[in-house]
Amino acid sequence: MSCQIRLSGNIQDVSEIRRILFPTDDHRGSDSWLQVCEASVSPTGDLIVIAHERKIIVLSAKWNPQLSANHYVITYSGTIHDYDKVKAVLCLPVVGENQHSQIGPDWTCIVVGYDSGYVRFYTENCELLLDEQFHSENIKSVKCQSQHSPRPDISPDLRLEEIYIQYQSCVCILGGSQIFPHLRSARNDGVKGPPLPPSCLKKWSIHDQSLVNDTAVVGLCPTSSFDHLLTASTCGGFDAVYRAAPPAASLVIAAGSRPFLGWHYVSEGAAQPALGDVAKVVATRIKSALPLVEFCFSIGCVQKMTAL
Repeated sequence: MSCQIRLSGNIQDVSEIRRILFPTDDHRGSDSWLQVCEASVSPTGDLIVIAHERKIIVLSAKWNPQLSANHYVITYSGTIHDYDKVKAVLCLPVVGENQHSQIGPDWTCIVVGYDSGYVRFYTENCELLLDEQFHSENIKSVKCQSQHSPRPDISPDLRLEEIYIQYQSCVCILGGSQIFPHLRSARNDGVKGPPLPPSCLKKWSIHDQSLVNDTAVVGLCPTSSFDHLLTASTCGGFDAVYRAAPPAASLVIAAGSRPFLGWHYVSEGAAQPALGDVAKVVATRIKSALPLVEFCFSIGCVQKMTAL
């Protein structure tokens, strides 16, 4: 099996990028300088963002008809923040309010995660649109998912648009249907937008894993009735108590250490109690309440007799 690597774009100002990101550091002259940077490429290929600590560079694509490829030039470079260090970057295309994603994005939002836990949203010129601190830990990565249905056979019209922010001990999920209007409004007004409503945030904690380096949010994983009954029979035996309907859960795969890979399930909503569990709880409460009722009845008779 063979493949062909075709040229789609080139960057000529590599030495200038090194000088901006590492003005006085030894990494500027080494070949591994890009590995210590945070980089992101827009899905449409029109924007590249490279950041290191507090420095950031934005490269925009210019079509070169001679090479039939994009030529990326520096459109912005400078210090993105005074004291917070960049830990993750993401190029997020934003579609117009009355457009479809097949037409193409109107502009690209630059999402930057910092070591203080803050997530800040910028325009292509690094103008601040929104900043939020969802958790007070170091940010590991920022990812997004758009126009994807986890089960096309069940929900063909479902189009999830979410932003995943990974911390050491949790994963924060932002709903695109609520955050994108805030970004569009802030960009149109030219001012920093208001804080996000709490309803657009979901925070899932990661337990029983000592170190998490990367996560993949698989999403909703519905379980069939056969698998649900098989698991209940295997774990509980012949007298197993099972739920009538299998619980719906979302899967998050975390890579790190102890264990190397962890499958974390997040149950959606509260589980319905089984009828046998309800009967046991009711019987226990009635049994514990009987002596108290008898004792109160005896005291009531004595008080009545005294009053007479």
